Amino acid sequence: MYRCCRIAIRLTIVIISVANAYGAQKDHVIDSLIKILDPRIKDATQLNILIKLSSNDIIVNSKLTSSYSKKALNLSIYLDDKEKIAQCYFNLGALELDFDNYDGALEYFNKSLKLRDSLNLKKEKIDCYDYIGVIYRKKGDYLKATENTFKAIEINDEVGDRLVKARLNGNLGIIFNLRGKSEEALVYFLESLEIFQELGDQIQISASLSNIGNVYLSQNKLNQAIDYYLSSLIIMEKLNKERDIALVLGNIAVAYHNQKEHDKSLEYLNLSLMRYEKLGIRGDIARTFNNIGSVYLEKNEFNLATDYFKKSLEIASKIDSKELMITIYQNYSELYFNIRDFENAFEYYKMFVNLKDSIQNNKIASQIAEIQSRFKLEKKEKKIILLEKEKFEQEYQLKKRMMLIYLVLVSILILAITFIFFIKYSKTRRKNLRYKQGQLKEKLKFKEREIASTVTYIANKNTVLSETKDELKEILLHLGGTAINFRVKSLINKLDESLNHFEDWKIFRRNFDEIYPKFITNILKKHPKISHTDLKLCVYLKMGVSNKEIAKLQNVTLNGVKSANLRLKKKMSVPVDISLSIFIRSL
Repeated sequence: MYRCCRIAIRLTIVIISVANAYGAQKDHVIDSLIKILDPRIKDATQLNILIKLSSNDIIVNSKLTSSYSKKALNLSIYLDDKEKIAQCYFNLGALELDFDNYDGALEYFNKSLKLRDSLNLKKEKIDCYDYIGVIYRKKGDYLKATENTFKAIEINDEVGDRLVKARLNGNLGIIFNLRGKSEEALVYFLESLEIFQELGDQIQISASLSNIGNVYLSQNKLNQAIDYYLSSLIIMEKLNKERDIALVLGNIAVAYHNQKEHDKSLEYLNLSLMRYEKLGIRGDIARTFNNIGSVYLEKNEFNLATDYFKKSLEIASKIDSKELMITIYQNYSELYFNIRDFENAFEYYKMFVNLKDSIQNNKIASQIAEIQSRFKLEKKEKKIILLEKEKFEQEYQLKKRMMLIYLVLVSILILAITFIFFIKYSKTRRKNLRYKQGQLKEKLKFKEREIASTVTYIANKNTVLSETKDELKEILLHLGGTAINFRVKSLINKLDESLNHFEDWKIFRRNFDEIYPKFITNILKKHPKISHTDLKLCVYLKMGVSNKEIAKLQNVTLNGVKSANLRLKKKMSVPVDISLSIFIRSL
């Protein structure tokens, strides 16, 4: 016994330390959400924050959770977001269920179900039916519990969610086990466990192991029950699921109680009670009080037993848990029988029998059986429809494949014709392109020859004019008459105008732009400060005109051209070791 006590204490210390770490992490999440929560803003972001804060996985404090849940509901109604309104009703229902307010929970879940049904949210409807079934099970109405669970299963057959299927099977197993149908319950639990193991859902694996333990407990196979409970407990400790740990500890205590190991049973019951009281879950607290009273009854400590039964019945009556009240009435009857108070023993026995009969009478059993057979028949009919649908689908797919093959062959033929046409078109286009390129080259060569002829013509013309001007200047020096001087000077001015005539440059520029259309634009863009004379020099250098010919074209000396080259080179920041003419031709 002492060794078990030490193990239990060490186990408690480990669980509490892990819970504290987990709690700190949750506190950080809560703080982060509260920081960005602004009641002045009414939008979808604020609504999502409130819904997150209203989750009982985040905040254990029921009043605080309830406050956020109601704020979320009000904001979702304000925003007229029906899907979120349904979610808020569902969250409020789950909160009420956690604290065993069955009627309040049922009201919220029905409101959520009505909205989700109107929005055709199948997965969400499954959750509503599932939770409504759980409430009726806890209230001891196994008929309605079965009906709602089967409705959830029926919708899930359309959705095809295996995880949900396993969970619903588990709930059916619990109902059948409470009705004393342990063999049927075991089939449902084992099927659930197999799916949860395939999916790797550790929480549900643990719950299934605990449920199987409950079946073996009801069959009085206590060692097997304890083995399954301990396997479940190991997983729950790793996941730090306080309520589930408390539940499994309580189940282990019941198994030890049935083995007449009362001290071990009380140790586990007190560990379980400590967690339930911390969580404030009234139904589980009442159940644990009843189990502790049962142990004291076995130990013939009747006063302690009476105290715990009284505490348990007070809570069970408040939350209307008929399932628990049946057990308490039975325990009270046995208690009073042991202390020779036969009148009270008989009264409580009558209360026990009447309440049990109201829940587990033959009519209800037959109705549940009818629901089962109807569900199985519907499944069979659906299977037949599904087979016919599959046959039709196979025929349709065969026709579809034949049509696809035909379309592929036609497509290949069209592609082949298109490809042949494209090749012929490409050859013709390339031939035309080569012809046009040849014409363009010839045109460019012609323009280059034309420019070269223009350059030669202008240079020769300027040479003749320059020489004539020089001779006239020589004549002017030997003439004495004023009238003749004036006439000679007039001729010299006309020759100067001819030497700098703008029309020559226009002809040259027009031909040059046809060969190099973007050259002058690019030069001015890169070097906007160069003069018109510099621009002319760039054009002549691009055409490969020599300095001597440039001197003739611009009517300057050869040295003047060289000086202009040097000035332009500096303006354009041409490196010293690179010739200006080479640099210009590279542009």
